[in-house]
Amino acid sequence: MGAAATAVIRQAVRQRLGLLQELTGLPVVFGGAVEDDGTGKRAVVISQVSGLRTPALEGLVVHPGTGLGGKAVAGGRAVVVDDYTGSRLITHEYDRAVQHEGLVSALAAPVRHSDEVVAVLYAASRSRPLGETAIRAAEHVARTVERDLEHMLPAADRNGVPNGVVAELRAVAEALGPSPLRPRLERAVLALTQDDPEPVAANGPSPLTTRQAQILRLVGDGLTNREIAERTGLADATVKTYVHDAMRRLEAHTRTRAVFIARSRGLL
Repeated sequence: MGAAATAVIRQAVRQRLGLLQELTGLPVVFGGAVEDDGTGKRAVVISQVSGLRTPALEGLVVHPGTGLGGKAVAGGRAVVVDDYTGSRLITHEYDRAVQHEGLVSALAAPVRHSDEVVAVLYAASRSRPLGETAIRAAEHVARTVERDLEHMLPAADRNGVPNGVVAELRAVAEALGPSPLRPRLERAVLALTQDDPEPVAANGPSPLTTRQAQILRLVGDGLTNREIAERTGLADATVKTYVHDAMRRLEAHTRTRAVFIARSRGLL
């Protein structure tokens, strides 16, 4: 995959780290896309992190077959070790970084797209073994990221727009931050990737409450949860709940997809 697609994969990983931490109940979560390591080889580059105390793991390059993440890439399935530095299941090129962070047990779950591993999610503990619940939770989040990528990466192909173009536009929109240009760019991306260019009039009662529809309109304008909270006077957590509930009611796996579905049904 090219640089633009890699940027989208990083974004997909980053937006699900909080869910990974919540569902596994583990204090340390991180991940990265499988990308060019700078020498023409493919490797996991850890770029998204949460709960780390040191920078030892940030930017770490993990090649297929090496360490925990590399084994997950090579095997295409989740791998767990309860004694990282003493485990015989993995190789130990990265022990120093792991010890520097104080991690004892860890798991790695691969994320697949188009029949290849495109990213790896990690969760780890500094003190206790990982149970089956954590492993299943990590695999669940990996599947969630895969569903996100189904909408974020290939949707453009259905309308004849190259994936790389849409991925690059998404990356540019993310880089713009709170710029007033961001909503315009995100609306353009929605127009490029939607299946039905003309909104369909709502049929019957809306599945969304008035407040949920209001929040989704603001999401469609490119506002973050914090910006929406400031504009509406709601708490950040309340905004997050409204967005989550709207996504659930619309059976959407991403915020952007929820906006698209709501607009295509004439709900906004």
